Amino acid sequence: MEDLQIARKDMASLLLSLKENAGDSPNEILYRIWKEMCLYSGHEKGEFESFVSTVLPPVFYKLLKADRKNVGFSINEVVSLGNKLAFTNLTPTAVQNWVKRDVKELIGSPQRGKKYAVEQAAILLIVEDLKTVLDFESIRRLLKMLFNNPADRTDDLMDPIDFYLAYSTIFEKIDELMKMSGDNPDYSFEKLLEREAAFYTAGLPYLNTKMKKNIDNAIVIAILAVQTAYFQSLARNYSNTVSYTQHHFS
Repeated sequence: MEDLQIARKDMASLLLSLKENAGDSPNEILYRIWKEMCLYSGHEKGEFESFVSTVLPPVFYKLLKADRKNVGFSINEVVSLGNKLAFTNLTPTAVQNWVKRDVKELIGSPQRGKKYAVEQAAILLIVEDLKTVLDFESIRRLLKMLFNNPADRTDDLMDPIDFYLAYSTIFEKIDELMKMSGDNPDYSFEKLLEREAAFYTAGLPYLNTKMKKNIDNAIVIAILAVQTAYFQSLARNYSNTVSYTQHHFS
């Protein structure tokens, strides 16, 4: 049970549920995650809360009781959230370096006392994905285009959580489409990726053509980063099974 991982789209939905105007509550999202992860249904609430409090890191149980107006995350809590995602290996030291140096201008100061707001936590999880394929200068340039001033979310081209949810959802959708496509040339990974990104931004009427294209490209980059992290993880798994003892043939 300790190795259970949370899908990125579910993590994004959980973060979205922590916003004041969210529809679903954190409890509802975590309950759905519980059912999907454990393949359970119809269990008692007590079992669900026991699952959240004993199997998942403490930050998840905290979210069951979260006050949407004041919820915030420490560096360690962001790390705990991130490390329940596949292909992720966050450390408090690394994230501390990000907020103090590498992406300081994107994150800004903690917005919930000494803790980071939900949007700030989302940006840190996005950075963890992007660093697989981009250096920090490129990450800053890309995310600055999307999120602008961390102290004022109203001037964002796109809300950080919405962006995280967008590429996480499209990533999983493409994975399913690829499984069903067989050898159909119209279902190449790149074509699907471009098509689904464009389909998503077509539903954002408040954006002009240039803005939509920028978001298209950002979504494509983020999904390719997650896919790259998958292959890196796969390579490490195979590497761990290799015996590096010298073999002698006579």
